[in-house]
Amino acid sequence: MKKINLLLILVFSGFFSLAQDTLFVEDFNNNRNQWPIITNANNHRKIKNGVYIFENRLKKGSFESRVAVLIPEKFDYEVNLVFTKTKGPNERANGLIFGSNGKERFSFVISGNGKFSIDKYEKGQWHDFYPWTATSYIKTKGSNHLKMRKAGDYYLFYINGKQVGQIKYQQPFGNQVGITVSRETTVEIDKIWILKHKAQPFIPVKIFAETNDSTKVSSISKGEKIIEAKEIAEFRARIEMYSKYLKYHPQSTEAMLNRASVYMQIKEYINAISDYNSLLKFQSNNVVYLEKRALAYQALKQNEKAIADVERIVLLHPSDVNKRILLIALYVDNKDYDDALSEINASIQIYPQNADLHNLQGEIYVLKENQNAAINSFETALKFAPEHKKAKLNLERIKNRLFTENQQINAFSELIKKMPLNPDNYYYRAVEREKILDLDGAMDDYSQAINLSYSNVDVYLARAGLYEKKAQYDKAVADYSKYIEKFPWNPTVIEKRANLYQKLGNTSMALTDFTSAIKFEPNKTALYQGRVEIYKNAKQYDKALVDYKKIMDLDEKNSNAAFNYGKILIEVKNNKTEGCKFVQKAVAAGNKEAKEYETKNCKSEKSKGNK
Repeated sequence: MKKINLLLILVFSGFFSLAQDTLFVEDFNNNRNQWPIITNANNHRKIKNGVYIFENRLKKGSFESRVAVLIPEKFDYEVNLVFTKTKGPNERANGLIFGSNGKERFSFVISGNGKFSIDKYEKGQWHDFYPWTATSYIKTKGSNHLKMRKAGDYYLFYINGKQVGQIKYQQPFGNQVGITVSRETTVEIDKIWILKHKAQPFIPVKIFAETNDSTKVSSISKGEKIIEAKEIAEFRARIEMYSKYLKYHPQSTEAMLNRASVYMQIKEYINAISDYNSLLKFQSNNVVYLEKRALAYQALKQNEKAIADVERIVLLHPSDVNKRILLIALYVDNKDYDDALSEINASIQIYPQNADLHNLQGEIYVLKENQNAAINSFETALKFAPEHKKAKLNLERIKNRLFTENQQINAFSELIKKMPLNPDNYYYRAVEREKILDLDGAMDDYSQAINLSYSNVDVYLARAGLYEKKAQYDKAVADYSKYIEKFPWNPTVIEKRANLYQKLGNTSMALTDFTSAIKFEPNKTALYQGRVEIYKNAKQYDKALVDYKKIMDLDEKNSNAAFNYGKILIEVKNNKTEGCKFVQKAVAAGNKEAKEYETKNCKSEKSKGNK
């Protein structure tokens, strides 16, 4: 489906003026420009509903679709491409081809994981102008707008209206433009268009291919190294160049941003902040400007202002883990440990398997003197990344500290020497050993306590928890069962056993346990959530509907229950009208999966409701 019209694109690009001539427009309403239409085992290309659908089915290699366009080289011009990657690995290259003769070409490509590259293929060899470079301007979902603009003696490159690079002009190999699609990837191309500009002198504001500022010393001093007077003079010359340019082009956010960056390099943070303030008047929600200003505030020890800027960034981009980590670091630097912990817990909800986040969470728990929670966080980090060096080091440090501080183990060891048949001494020593992560020693002590006395079921409960930590679920179930024989009214332990039965694939026993626990705790949503999954997988949809309804009664904000309730009504009960109401309720609560489902299945119902 067509997502954007040409007029809107031109306005967005900032180049909609009478000074331009349109050299070429392809909106794919037909195939007047003779784009390849192919269907075979290797690739599939077709035009449908105003888009060019291009599927590369290869396991290795890329395909291109190109058309020839007459572009007078005496003029400046720009080539634009808007496309959406709908399927395929995130690390692959897709994007714009220009100056091609069919064999050699220039390319400007992006990946789904937020990187771009600019290169050329000449005489059988690839030449990088920009190897893979990360940028926040790439949209990981939805369409992206790539633009190459010839301006005087330069090629300029833009992603979604933001310049990311420039290279010296090179003679094109040919007059073909188009798109390249990587292996195992499908893209939808909305539009390709080329505009002609009047040739005029161009002042390069950014220096990209010629100079890489990231390789220079980034401040007046770096460690013990002092920037030479010659380098300082170069920085001053650049500031003067940008200032002169801004005198005649006061709206140039590009020049202003670059001047601010130079101010940051020479530690003139107040001047940098002044430029960032001006930039934010043009674009108040620009993440790059906000982040750079936050770093300037942080350098000036104005942490509250830095935090305010990064909090705003996180509100604008809640799923950007790097921005959240920056905010967490600022909170820690400001000793706002509770705010830091709250933010990192929210981040872990989005990225539950991110080892860096779990390690950082552990470090904050250490600062809060919560050693047990810190250990759990470091262990979780190592679960997802066993070779995580920092988590390993943190865990080793805390174990050493706990062992040094724990005098109880030695005391119980002395008691065991005196009274080797007393099960309580082994039990209490096991508890202390578990605290310092001596899990094997704890397991031996729990087992010895049980061998000496079968009457204390608390030992079974403790050992069951340790078996569960070690993922020995069948043994944990056996120990939980021993405890439940004596205390059959403890719903917490029954729930633990139910969850383990599910992991072991014994759904009938899990169902019995969840139902039993519900009798003791009829208002606990987790019990219904455990049981409803069993009902749903067993296709007992009537019972599943009852449980989902109960979950919604107990927790009005539970979007997952609303979504699944609606899906069953639509897909099983053929009640699309009522089902879509619950799906839309889940969408309103922010459920992304429900949003995608609604788009595919509830369009007609939504339009009925709007009439």
